[in-house]
Amino acid sequence: MVQTLTRDFRLNLPLDAAQIDAMIRNNRDVALTGVDRSNGRDAYLAYILEGIGSSHQARGNAMRFQRKNGSILNSPSATAAAVIHGHDDALSLGYLRSVLRTTTAGSNAAAGLCIHVTRIYCSCAAFGGQDFQKLAVQDFNSRQSLHRKELQHLMQWLKEKKLDDTTLAKVKTRYCHFHGSTTFTEPELSHARILLCKHAVLVCVVDAVFDIDGTHEEQLNIVDLLQRWDVNGPKAEFCSKRVETIYWAIHGAICETVEKAFPTQGRSVMDHVVELWVEIVKGMLQEAEWCRTSTIPTLEEYMATSSITLGVAAFLLPAIYSAGHKLEDDVVRGPQYQRLFLLTTTIGRLLNDVRGFEREAQEGNVNAVSLRIMRRGMDMEEAVEEVENLITTLTRQMVRLTTGEDNCGEVPKAVRLMFWRAVKGFFFFYMKEDLYHASTKLVKVVESVMNEPITIA
Repeated sequence: MVQTLTRDFRLNLPLDAAQIDAMIRNNRDVALTGVDRSNGRDAYLAYILEGIGSSHQARGNAMRFQRKNGSILNSPSATAAAVIHGHDDALSLGYLRSVLRTTTAGSNAAAGLCIHVTRIYCSCAAFGGQDFQKLAVQDFNSRQSLHRKELQHLMQWLKEKKLDDTTLAKVKTRYCHFHGSTTFTEPELSHARILLCKHAVLVCVVDAVFDIDGTHEEQLNIVDLLQRWDVNGPKAEFCSKRVETIYWAIHGAICETVEKAFPTQGRSVMDHVVELWVEIVKGMLQEAEWCRTSTIPTLEEYMATSSITLGVAAFLLPAIYSAGHKLEDDVVRGPQYQRLFLLTTTIGRLLNDVRGFEREAQEGNVNAVSLRIMRRGMDMEEAVEEVENLITTLTRQMVRLTTGEDNCGEVPKAVRLMFWRAVKGFFFFYMKEDLYHASTKLVKVVESVMNEPITIA
């Protein structure tokens, strides 16, 4: 599909066609998760309508999946194809115009900026406009420039916080910023992307203390410092220079979050953000204790703890506070927001585990796959299948809650979509393997998307 697009529109994209096709297929699979299996073949044909041409039967089947917003399965490209081939109803045209007007609908894809432009081009075909092509290229390259500036700011932040002496922090900064770019897609949400990245990088740095090379004393010290939080400074002594560096970096990120959130929220969110960080480091301490004492937790104990230590609470929730939507405390602590959070963090954890269980086993750690083998007597294939089925079930629930039949409630729709985009980000990182830890592969993708502009041949 991408090869056809790049040929027809004379595009030079920063990633090769095979890479983008893989990303789109992954995003398609996620989008189709919420569709009734009995309609699976027709739903698939509807979603790839731009690639199967003018078949009357395909067009008719596709319109069965038209959403209330006029789209075909929320796909700009499939909707554009339906319009091109005769289904030019007002709803479909209105949806496409909104895509072109906002230039953000396509960028919801976890594949990131390349898919955004590819799909905008598909939509442009509905209007036959070279001007739209130029605008889409300008839009991509403008966003790319903005994201490079954000990354430069983040690298400077690492240096200022004395975190730039480790390869871990430098590499994870690029990954985390990439995830932030697919979660907060609008250009004006630069501060939300930056906050997500800072908190996510700090989660990685703290996790290294608990999971790789920190002492027991350092682990206890970090928990104690955050539990006794004071905005004016620590109420406990630092046991090492490393802990001191990490503490002040977290302190700065929390204070920056409070400052950026206040204009929208009209209140201080400090207590909640600190509470989220305390929960995470306490969970990391629990996991470290299991490892130190060679304790094998139950599957229920593991999921309750590991879903927290994934760190979503510390990097996604604070960033959402600054993303332009007022969220009262009773909404943030209410059932719908908490359900969104639980689904996001559980799906992320299970994707991490099903793609990385062999690496975890080599490191002596348990996860959702290995515990099913140890605790339930499953073989590896059975355990992997059960986890993958659970991911599918939870993703269907997420689709219904964010874009489907349960798409209502006290949490603003735009905020619910931020959770959904974060989930799709996890699907990208764990598409077919654990790209998050296969550093060389993901580095190439991130570098290409961030540094190589699109051109028209």
